[in-house]
Amino acid sequence: MNPWEPITPVWSCGSLPARSPTTYRQVVEMLDVARNARYQPKPGATFCNIFLWDATKANGCEIPHWVYGHEHSANDVCDWLRHEGPANGWTSVDSGHARVRANAGFPTVAAWKNPSGPGHVAVVLPSPDDGPTRIAQAGRHNFFDEPITHGFGDLQPLFYTHD
Repeated sequence: MNPWEPITPVWSCGSLPARSPTTYRQVVEMLDVARNARYQPKPGATFCNIFLWDATKANGCEIPHWVYGHEHSANDVCDWLRHEGPANGWTSVDSGHARVRANAGFPTVAAWKNPSGPGHVAVVLPSPDDGPTRIAQAGRHNFFDEPITHGFGDLQPLFYTHD
């Protein structure tokens, strides 16, 4: 399937009573970001925004890839989260609260807007309390359940969570 076309998840969890850390993690894991051809980088193109679109759609809180006919890059997603996100159930939180929310099963994302090139977005996963925040991402390196520094390095992303 072409990455710019929407998917229909095999299963999803969108209703608040169904949200749990286990279900949230399983829904993101179902997308198989590390091996799914949809998210594999190509020369000059990565697909973190597509993976985020799919993961949030499967969790019943879609961060859109298309808005008014415009295809959103990762930088555009950062702008959407900041400006349109609150009206769509997304709240800005600090990194500690992002971790708490993901650990409670609420969809949570990390987003970094690059002022001079492509940005980056990732899904925050439930993480053990004594370890680093964990993420799943597509990008130059696709992975599920690695420390946030593997995707963002020393960058300081902003965090958003959905109710």
